[in-house]
Amino acid sequence: MSATTLLAEAVNGAGVAPRPENHPRLADMVLDVLGCTLAGVGERAPRACRDGAVAAPGDATVFGTGTGLAPADAALANGAAAHALDFDDVQQPWFGHPSAVLVPAVWAAADVESARGRPVTGADVLEAVHTGLVVGDGIGALLNTAHYDAGWHPTGTIGTLAAAAATAHLWGLDVRQTADALGLAAASSGGLRVSFGSDAKPLQAGLAARAGLTAAGLARAGARSAAETIEGAHGFAATHGAAGAITSTLLADALEVARDQALARISFKRYPSCSATNAALDGVLELRAECGGRTVRTIACEIDPLAVRLLVHHRPEVPAQAKFSLEYCLAAAWVRGHLDLTDFTPEAVADPRVRDLMDRIAVRPAGPMVSTGDFPAHLTVTFDDGTTATRHVLRAQGRPELPLGRAALQDKFAANVAHHPAWLAAGDMILSLPDCDDLRVVSDILRRQAPATTKESVR
Repeated sequence: MSATTLLAEAVNGAGVAPRPENHPRLADMVLDVLGCTLAGVGERAPRACRDGAVAAPGDATVFGTGTGLAPADAALANGAAAHALDFDDVQQPWFGHPSAVLVPAVWAAADVESARGRPVTGADVLEAVHTGLVVGDGIGALLNTAHYDAGWHPTGTIGTLAAAAATAHLWGLDVRQTADALGLAAASSGGLRVSFGSDAKPLQAGLAARAGLTAAGLARAGARSAAETIEGAHGFAATHGAAGAITSTLLADALEVARDQALARISFKRYPSCSATNAALDGVLELRAECGGRTVRTIACEIDPLAVRLLVHHRPEVPAQAKFSLEYCLAAAWVRGHLDLTDFTPEAVADPRVRDLMDRIAVRPAGPMVSTGDFPAHLTVTFDDGTTATRHVLRAQGRPELPLGRAALQDKFAANVAHHPAWLAAGDMILSLPDCDDLRVVSDILRRQAPATTKESVR
């Protein structure tokens, strides 16, 4: 059996379905990403996705806008909004942002089913999201880190296959249709790490959601793909930096692990910046709380070498670049005592107090180490009197070993949607998805427009 067919059988069967006890954590995922989406709808990338020259009108839900679009265009717009602030979850070994792709694709797929006369339940949505998560985890475990090191952005590449899998599962496609959907998704996937710090990064999440949904739709309508698109000699793995990494045996083993561990490997963010900054930010804020008020001479940060390769904007000029600048994030956190959405506006990035401290921050790679995605950091703050304070942080709060609980995620959601009280009420509805009989009840609230989305975002 080909690896592509094996994967289709897994998606088509019950083996990838979440256990009932996992439903609450899956609802936490949906809550977190929808909060990020509602906070990000006014950003430039999702606004461009909703432009009349790009998007076709329709009835599929576009969160926070008061409008609908055709399903594929809704998936694009919602995916771009979900990832626009870089505040959404991350997952290893996917090396990507699963919820920003999966939830927009599955929600649009649910709208398609509702329009066909089949109401979709909250449990249906959670099961489809989990299916995509398992697929992304399993493929990521085999392709990475070679795939990532080759310059690919797995949110866009692996995410397209995961979105197709999630959609195929929700729609109940048979094994052949599912294999075709996965093959078509592989043939239309894309995403580049060079885009980090630009609008292309969040757009890659939206494009993956749209491409995965479209691939499943084409397969449902009878379109066929090559039989071994994922593992073939010129297939997905071979052309994406990991030739020979996927075989039927290896994929079966990876999926078996992913069924049990994919959800547990999700990390939720406390800061709206690249996840490679988060452990260092925990450390600098702890040091500030202990030593605040003292004048800083320098800050030195030794960090995972992979983080150094990711955080390439050492003197950012715009907010999107600042999210990939450890110098900016550390300086802003020390100067202001926090790092939140208010720290990523043009005015905040240009703040002379922050720019001055940035010039006195040195970032360098730590000694030889295997990057695990935890991005450990060692910080040394030197004060004007010559004394120092240090902190070593192995991993950020929110990583699987230090998970954010439901209360913390509810607080994050409330902060993200505080500008629209109606959305606050939707938080409890999202957490009740396991018991929701018709997703349209939740959609009707989440698609409402906030006053802020009528104005052009400053970020």
